[in-house]
Amino acid sequence: MWRFVVLSTFVAIGFVDASRVKKDHVEKTDLKRVRPHAGVDGTLPTKLTDDERMTSRTSVSFIKGLLQMKGNNYVDTFCSRSKDNCTTVDGFPGSNSHSELTFDVIVRELMETPKREEEGTIRRLGDLGYFIFNDLLWDKDWKVFPIGADFEDHRMHRPTADKLMGHNSGAWSPELIREHVKEFFKGRNSMKGTDYDKFSTKLFHKILLDMTLSDIEIEDFESYKGSSMMVAMLPRWLVTALKWKGTLSTAQENRDLWLEKYEAAMEKDTRKIIPEMTDPRDRRFLADLLLTACTSAGGISVPSIMGLALAVVYGGDKSPLPEDQRQLTKKTIRPLVYETVRRYAVVVGFPWWSPDMSKRTVLNLAVGLRDPRKWTEPEAFKLRDINEYHEKAGSGTKIGIAWAQQGKGPEGVTPDSRGCPGQELSVVIVEEFLKELMPMQNEWSVTEMGKDGVTISEGPSGASPFTLSKGATGESTIRDEPEQTGPKTVEEEAEMAASSVGSTATFQCPSQCMECCQQVISWSFVLGRQDKTAFKCVMPKESIPGFKIVGRKCDAATPRDTDPPSGESKCALTTAEQAHEFQNQLAICN
Repeated sequence: MWRFVVLSTFVAIGFVDASRVKKDHVEKTDLKRVRPHAGVDGTLPTKLTDDERMTSRTSVSFIKGLLQMKGNNYVDTFCSRSKDNCTTVDGFPGSNSHSELTFDVIVRELMETPKREEEGTIRRLGDLGYFIFNDLLWDKDWKVFPIGADFEDHRMHRPTADKLMGHNSGAWSPELIREHVKEFFKGRNSMKGTDYDKFSTKLFHKILLDMTLSDIEIEDFESYKGSSMMVAMLPRWLVTALKWKGTLSTAQENRDLWLEKYEAAMEKDTRKIIPEMTDPRDRRFLADLLLTACTSAGGISVPSIMGLALAVVYGGDKSPLPEDQRQLTKKTIRPLVYETVRRYAVVVGFPWWSPDMSKRTVLNLAVGLRDPRKWTEPEAFKLRDINEYHEKAGSGTKIGIAWAQQGKGPEGVTPDSRGCPGQELSVVIVEEFLKELMPMQNEWSVTEMGKDGVTISEGPSGASPFTLSKGATGESTIRDEPEQTGPKTVEEEAEMAASSVGSTATFQCPSQCMECCQQVISWSFVLGRQDKTAFKCVMPKESIPGFKIVGRKCDAATPRDTDPPSGESKCALTTAEQAHEFQNQLAICN
């Protein structure tokens, strides 16, 4: 699946422990303020042109290098190529790439990032760890992965991200997370990787947008997450080839529909955390930034850490932790989360480019987290004293570089910070999950796994597929693990999601429709063959002008010759709805 590729280079923009967020809202006029170190003449860095955004930054050697990282220990991969005792690496992956590998240098360089970006001596661009994202998914807007957008956009919307995800956020609390965890476990008798994905998706939408997603919406989101990540990560020339054009078009369309939902949710949100915005572009950009957080930040890292921690606890003889230390306790849960993130980093790199985009530098967080100059027995998985993880390192903590915490700058969180807003959020989510599991830990056991058992690998960091079941007896079932054959289509991802929850779901007719019924294929008006990709929405006559269902693709409404008068519109069934064959639940229109 797409996840197999994505996890290796989750970017250091996700969830990082933030200090208290400054309360002052950054006004647009503030973007023009003169800073002591802002450029040569006090101005902000020059924006990239559309042509520069559309320039391909990948190469054959870069792609070859990424493939060589697959399935290999990060330290071995990079240190074996270093010519200065695992301090730096040049020319991998890609001839123009430079990696910093030592803990102290990573801390120092992270703290300098906000200043350098404002000065224009570096550009963040649209990268995800060691991956280089193309511009195609965002072609109609900013032509870049939102986290690498223009400096002005980042400065304007960073404070909102801090208020939503940061340490003192009013959008989340341990109690809210605990409530969602309890709901997850209620009546549950089995769980596996896709369940952690869906749990995280539901929780993040509640925290960021106060949205409550239905099971079908969650499946649709997981499908979009997979397809959008894949078309963004692949080289530009490949995505525009015939095979991928349809997937790209579908991903672009679904992104627009999700942004519609997000903007509507922002408008309805009464928590007063998201600021009012009069500029439609600003609203759309913030919506896209939050969408990015759910698809490629916490939406990947949190379920990955959950799966890794569970693999440590239930991994049997393949677990890296001695058996007598695997029993969950209040004292050991937080160190378990920290050590999982340290030893099996899901955040691999923090990248930037030279102003002319000719040279790329990556701070290799995964290797820095195992720097023997800072960590005793760095390759071992051991529950260390909590104070060691919290030891001060620059403007953050020792474990903080796992989320590029020091990227917030030397003075704490500011609108220019590149340190990420929610380390504590991500840790608390996994911590509360394990706390809920703790009293019933021994009631759960592995019932399905691959032929090699429950294993953990790097490049990317992840656990092999396994299923935990409650109250099961007998030996585990060994499942064949098919060879990864490459990215899956939107439809394949949706079918997998649908099959994982069974076929008990029912179609929910949108509230904008008086009736939802079968849609006939336009060219089959004589035979009346059903269009299995759409349904007919019947609405009151007064709803015809400007008819719209937010987040769903519908044709313009037209009048129906009925008594009383009404209107109708052809509306698309979502990918998940088609996977559940909801078209078979629709009646013939009256």
